[in-house]
Amino acid sequence: FVFKDESIFAPELALIFKNLRSLKTQKGKMGTSVSVKEELHPLSTKLLAAYLSGHIPQQITLQELHHTLIKAGAKVSPAKLSLVLGDLVHFDFAQTVGKGPHKAFRFAEQKAAWSTLSSVRLAPFMRVVHDYYLPQKELDYVLAGESALAGHSDLNDPAALTIATTPTIYRNMKASAVPHGDSSGPGVYIQVWKEDPRIFSMEHKINPIELYLSMREHPDERVQLALQQMLSRYGYALFGE
Repeated sequence: FVFKDESIFAPELALIFKNLRSLKTQKGKMGTSVSVKEELHPLSTKLLAAYLSGHIPQQITLQELHHTLIKAGAKVSPAKLSLVLGDLVHFDFAQTVGKGPHKAFRFAEQKAAWSTLSSVRLAPFMRVVHDYYLPQKELDYVLAGESALAGHSDLNDPAALTIATTPTIYRNMKASAVPHGDSSGPGVYIQVWKEDPRIFSMEHKINPIELYLSMREHPDERVQLALQQMLSRYGYALFGE
């Protein structure tokens, strides 16, 4: 249904659109205005990373996916999940299969999805801050950046630690943080991800696909070689190769 010309809610179609008045539009073939999605939502990116790294199957229902995410520790509503699945369908990463209670979403073949991902614009999914403190509990973060890449490849451990955590944990961190070195040392780089980086992580390291997406523009050739080494285990190549 449409509410006050501001939102559309159609869960049976896996569609939810909000702030309709603020959406950019372009002219369709018949001169009508149609809304245009320009960026892949951060949760859509995470689901794609989960599929490309083998954490979720090629075909799955909304209910099954929601159960998988909740079991993994995510806090996501069926409504939000419906929205991002519609996002993946829009960008041709998936298609709907069946109808009614048997309706499912089927991802494109992994290599085809990887190829499509290389040309899609991603909405900002994390920011980086520098600090000299860590969250008190190791369960509150995972390794990221070069610290994680060293565990996925032959790259040496970097001088400065890089971790990934959630906005809530980072905001609350100073109240019970653990010092990491002193001001004369390299400190720690903290990536604050919009979607929980611990979900679909591997051995206390951020998901390798998310790791690549966060480092693909790194200028160091050693890092690019290490990224290629990591991706080759999944049958993928660096974007543009």
